[in-house]
Amino acid sequence: MAAAPRSSLAILATFCACSASSRTSFVGTAREPVIDASAVLVHPLSEAPAAHEVLGVVTATCETYDGASGLVEAPCDDPTLLADARGEAARRGGTLLVEPACERQVIERTVEPLKGGGARVHERRRVRCRATVARGGVAPVKSAPSASARPPEADAAMLEETLVVGGSTLRSRLALADPRATRAPIDTDATAELAHPPSDAPKLGHVQVACTEPCSSSLARRGLKAAGARIGARYLVQVTCDVIADRWRCEGDAHGDP
Repeated sequence: MAAAPRSSLAILATFCACSASSRTSFVGTAREPVIDASAVLVHPLSEAPAAHEVLGVVTATCETYDGASGLVEAPCDDPTLLADARGEAARRGGTLLVEPACERQVIERTVEPLKGGGARVHERRRVRCRATVARGGVAPVKSAPSASARPPEADAAMLEETLVVGGSTLRSRLALADPRATRAPIDTDATAELAHPPSDAPKLGHVQVACTEPCSSSLARRGLKAAGARIGARYLVQVTCDVIADRWRCEGDAHGDP
């Protein structure tokens, strides 16, 4: 005689039998802990405040079955995962969580036939929260300006805007080299990315773009071109891109036609 199938309750009691500490991971450089988890603050913006050192990225993950966690497991929800992330950040020497974000993903869906007809759908979901870990009390690094180079933001007017590219929202920061020398906007496809600018192409400023949600590097580069096109930049030079918690950021110098 075939064994009776385990009930949903039995499955729920046995899945994800893991400790709270196994729910978190950290990638980056750890420092000596200086505060408790309860003292770790949350910074909602994408960039750490001044005088903060970025240590790395913390990820907290858990799973639910039909919306509930295991019987012996901590709750699997955003507040609990963010509390776990704060604890991990404190253990790694962090004092701040930068732009924490949580997402849910269905990883398994099964259908249970019911006696007398009909069916019940069961779902296993993964909940993941990520944040950049930063450490406060770090003096900003100051370097003496050389005769051949100036910081991109020197003597510049800062413009901050929101862009929508491919259905995703990005933030842009434009440091204009000379606010008086404005250019008319051009089509995004008219802006090219070069290793070096033409010799007669004046520098218009420095452009930075960051995704506000997980995105691809190609989307961030497209956003950088769109931001440059808004100030009439025909060329983007020395473009660099990096990623923090699946959010790509790109920046480069903007140059216009003579």
